[in-house]
Amino acid sequence: MKCKGLDYGAIVKQMFVNFDDLLKIRKENADKSIIFAGGVFDLLHPGHLNLFKMMKKEADIVIVAVSSDSRVKQRKGPTRPIYNEITRAEIVSSLRDVDYCLIAPEPSGSEVPTIQIFRNLRPNHFMTSDKSWLKYKDIFDELNIKLHLVPRFCYEISTTQTIDKIKQLDKDSRLRKIFLKDYHPIKVAKWTSKYIVNNTFGRSDRNRSKTL
Repeated sequence: MKCKGLDYGAIVKQMFVNFDDLLKIRKENADKSIIFAGGVFDLLHPGHLNLFKMMKKEADIVIVAVSSDSRVKQRKGPTRPIYNEITRAEIVSSLRDVDYCLIAPEPSGSEVPTIQIFRNLRPNHFMTSDKSWLKYKDIFDELNIKLHLVPRFCYEISTTQTIDKIKQLDKDSRLRKIFLKDYHPIKVAKWTSKYIVNNTFGRSDRNRSKTL
């Protein structure tokens, strides 16, 4: 795809790298600071974008890894991810604040993918909102990586919450269709009256009304 004379595909390809490219990137940028972060990045939201902006302010080069499809299914369930790993990586790599993006490798032995990336890339900084990384202090000290724990920016906005909202909207839409299909004024009036009685008066009120 081309836009204003630029080959968009070539731009994305340059920023979308492989795990094996990390050693080369570190070697070519020995005099620059590198910051790294990883995640699913399935449906991008303001929290993701704010993370990338913070990373860009902290170091010269921003590198982001997206979790593989199989890894996401293990952690999030069989219905995730929404976008496959290639699509997610291409979207993230096209963002202004991200210099390079890769698909994280699969777990190897006892080491999680992020630590494998640490050993190849040797970043100066690692940014995350996951406090469980505090237990890896020995790894950070060994590789001379500074851990940046940042708060989640939007607790009310997350990929999971967005998906749940879409599901609810779809459910509401289907219920409305069923209601309109079976709509009958008398049935609705009877149902409404029954609902008001059951939800307005207490049990004793209802029993008393039967004796009047």
